[in-house]
Amino acid sequence: METLIKFADQIKEKELDGDYRDFISDFSKGYLELEFLQKQTQLTEYINAYEQLDDKESFHAQYLLSLIENMRFEI
Repeated sequence: METLIKFADQIKEKELDGDYRDFISDFSKGYLELEFLQKQTQLTEYINAYEQLDDKESFHAQYLLSLIENMRFEI
């Protein structure tokens, strides 16, 4: 996932400020960390749901396996 942020021209003056760059850096890291944690939680839920299935050959089980593999690839 990509995030594109467009700033007004007036903000270019603030780019020279180190505090501003630190803020943007911390904000970006926090956002990415939150997204990573959400994906890890979702992956854990998929794995738990798959393990609780009785029929591992069903369509539902195969679908969960594909979701698990895609989520692992994303993380």
